Amino acid sequence: MPIVRIEIAEGRSNEEKTRLMKAVTMAIHDAIGVPLSTIHIMLKESPGEHIMIGGELLPPKEPRDKA
Repeated sequence: MPIVRIEIAEGRSNEEKTRLMKAVTMAIHDAIGVPLSTIHIMLKESPGEHIMIGGELLPPKEPRDKA
């Protein structure tokens, strides 16, 4: 049973997050042939002010309605 944890900065729409999780699910299925029903995807969002890259905090983002 593959378990995948994805951590991203918040600000993506529900449609974008769903597409991401479906794409990862299909990539696992295609790569190792496990049944779709056994693939678990967990998505965690963090605010930009909780993520630092190169010594700079990411700016907060507002969720987008459309991709």
